[in-house]
Amino acid sequence: MGTDFALSDADQRLLLESSEDAEQRGVAILEDMGDFAVEEELLDGDPSTDIPDDAVTEGFDAIYLGHRDRSERMERLLGSVANVIVERATVPVTVVR
Repeated sequence: MGTDFALSDADQRLLLESSEDAEQRGVAILEDMGDFAVEEELLDGDPSTDIPDDAVTEGFDAIYLGHRDRSERMERLLGSVANVIVERATVPVTVVR
């Protein structure tokens, strides 16, 4: 017996969005935040290793991440990039839900 799997709107957007679109959307969000000293960079690779490694290489003070808030079942099946980053990072990590 098969299980129907429906992608959330966020998952569908991720599948359809190009890296340029994602970067433009991220820059727009940062611009809307106001007057904060924030650096942004679009990395291409495995985020669970690249983000903590880049934080060390670039001397970042902290890492801030969004969490996709998957169901517990999906979390166990796919894992969580945010959880891996929290475990690997040597700087403070804040995960926003």
